[in-house]
Amino acid sequence: MSNTSNYGGRIADNQQGVKQFYGQGVPSVNLVYKTTQIGKVITLSDSSKPFLVNNDVYISKNLNVDGSIYNPSDERLKENILSISNKQSDLLFLIKPIEFTYKNDKSKLKHFGVLAQDIEKVFPELVNENENNYKSVNYQELIPIMLSKMKQMQNEIDELKEKINK
Repeated sequence: MSNTSNYGGRIADNQQGVKQFYGQGVPSVNLVYKTTQIGKVITLSDSSKPFLVNNDVYISKNLNVDGSIYNPSDERLKENILSISNKQSDLLFLIKPIEFTYKNDKSKLKHFGVLAQDIEKVFPELVNENENNYKSVNYQELIPIMLSKMKQMQNEIDELKEKINK
């Protein structure tokens, strides 16, 4: 592909079907096809853009996906694999689930969640703080901790059933 403006209407294979996003007062974001450790993906063409702090992407409204959202989880990509301990999963009971509305939401839509400050006390690795000192929670990584606690509770139920049936 030529670097001149007269390129005959062709674009590089790694840019076909990829969109550019423009925001008011924000530089454009180019997405490209790229081969990574997990295979061929669509990703940011330049992760060093100044408005992408730590390569995070912020979406101020809802994210709707017609498909599924997948995180790389293959065993071959991981190391230092340990089971979640009962002691760790017991920490879930220190977290207070809440319902709330966002201050800047004019429709005052009700949400359910947790406070990042509460999570930070027991699972600090699940809390992120942005450049404005606002904290966010990695809810997705709470799921394995909840699953571990559910398994622990089910084992206790099974043991109690066994004692009753004797």
